[in-house]
Amino acid sequence: MNRLQKSRSRSRRPQKKDIRGRHKLAVFFLDHRQPRGQAYYFYSTLRQDQNQTAKQRLRYLVNKKWQGLVSWAGLYYHNQLIAEFKITENQWQDNSKVER
Repeated sequence: MNRLQKSRSRSRRPQKKDIRGRHKLAVFFLDHRQPRGQAYYFYSTLRQDQNQTAKQRLRYLVNKKWQGLVSWAGLYYHNQLIAEFKITENQWQDNSKVER
């Protein structure tokens, strides 16, 4: 294979809008299939944090996109739990109301 036949690929560097933000969503599904039993994590982007849409987007995933599939979800800001979703209450609770 000569140089012209090789497919050109270069590593994709994260663009500024794709840089990981400060919000994190940890999710356990009702039919949780993670081999080690850990939560699935979803992160906001830097742009979502700047536009203040990060919490809204992450809550949308649980409330609308995965409605009825999530047994527990935790919303974190700088690794501090700020809100929690439980299937039994079927709603989000702020950290001040979260039972430990």
